[in-house]
Amino acid sequence: QGWDHGAETVGAFFGRLLVAVDFVPGFEARLAQATPVARYVAFVSDLLGRYQASPELRSGHPELWALIRAEGRRMRSDHPVEWADGIALLACLVPSPSL
Repeated sequence: QGWDHGAETVGAFFGRLLVAVDFVPGFEARLAQATPVARYVAFVSDLLGRYQASPELRSGHPELWALIRAEGRRMRSDHPVEWADGIALLACLVPSPSL
């Protein structure tokens, strides 16, 4: 089996989900209600945002950057409902700061 250059990013993302279960009220129920595709979309969208914000990531990992951009386009096109659900799930990861 070949080396999966994106595997560590999946592990890190799902680790963040586990932390959110303990610290974001209602997140565990929200995560349990999400479809597997919506959870995957949340991961893809999160990674897209991280790469868009970091020239170093894009230049250091061009193959993964190209793959995640293509996957984002595919998911938005082929799964628009799950795309919206995944974006909403991702937004729940970080609660809004109270003023």
